Amino acid sequence: MRKTKFVSAALLFFGASCSGTQPAFDPLRVVSDAAPPVVDELRAVDLAKKKHDAAIKEDAAKRDAVADTAPPAPDVSKDADPFGVKKIYSSTGREWFLANALAVNDREFVPDTAGIIQATPDPSIFHTEGDGSGSASVRLHVHSPAGKAWWQNVEMTMYARITSMLSVCADSQVSHFELAARGERHWYGLSTMPYSKINDGVAPPAGTATWPWYGNSGLAANGVNWRCLGSTYHGNLYASDGRMLFEKEISHIDGYSGPKGSVTPATWTPPIGRWVGYKFIVRNTSSGSVRLEAWSDIDATNTWTLVSSYNDAVGGWLSRSSTLDGCAMAPYKYVSGGVIGWAGPWALFRSDCMGMDFKWLSVREVGPIL
Repeated sequence: MRKTKFVSAALLFFGASCSGTQPAFDPLRVVSDAAPPVVDELRAVDLAKKKHDAAIKEDAAKRDAVADTAPPAPDVSKDADPFGVKKIYSSTGREWFLANALAVNDREFVPDTAGIIQATPDPSIFHTEGDGSGSASVRLHVHSPAGKAWWQNVEMTMYARITSMLSVCADSQVSHFELAARGERHWYGLSTMPYSKINDGVAPPAGTATWPWYGNSGLAANGVNWRCLGSTYHGNLYASDGRMLFEKEISHIDGYSGPKGSVTPATWTPPIGRWVGYKFIVRNTSSGSVRLEAWSDIDATNTWTLVSSYNDAVGGWLSRSSTLDGCAMAPYKYVSGGVIGWAGPWALFRSDCMGMDFKWLSVREVGPIL
């Protein structure tokens, strides 16, 4: 049987001094009687040190790898919404975001026609073929239930992907997306609507700038001309050529004005089977005008471009009728060429003449331009 002996640190140090090399660490080693010369012992010590250092580096690399693959913290900056979509302007008040678990008729998100929205395998994406009419109408309202501010200075966002387009569309409509704010319903059925039905019977929070006639005791007793509820700004995106424009509707429907800010991109492919992002922004200004903006994310890369803007000043954008569906009379007193500076309880996402997938809808209060 071989005998073993300990080679002390002193011996190793002496050998190192003779060879001109001094190891950084000096453990006691167990070697055999047949062990190689001291210089080989030094090589063994050096190899042990390298393995020791490599193990430390490996442990550090593992810790770094864990840190690199950890899920990132949510983006809570003012630059992105909960979907990660970039904001153009920071939120200053109420916000609404389409939930993954679609809460239809929750008194906030209220489609005009029940059952027109279907879930998809992706919980953030929803599909609709419209209401089954000849125009495949889609009307998705965001109401203002009790305790919620009415919509005034808003940034509205949607992403959509066309799945089908009607070759013939009813009601003189064409395939387009439409976002709208500062109004309420555009249809009731009778000439007069009970005052108690305005915004589902929910009054606005104190201090809200509402229709100039709101609160009139005579209307509260006798009913309201529902066409005067349709005062709305619209931002439209047309599927066939990518044209974007603005519409103003003092009353429904004689209060429509001709389009403004129409811009058609030089190159455009209808978003059939691909996503496109669209934003419509409405903001009051300190001069009393209303600024409208249309932004697009054509390739759905979260890269937003201002496509068109228009400032609506008093007298500068006339309606096609001066009688305004009876809304020019007292107590409404709307005027052709007036601006819609007040808040409305409903915001609207609309499409016509096509089936579509949609996701990441939002409405946010962003404040006026001061």
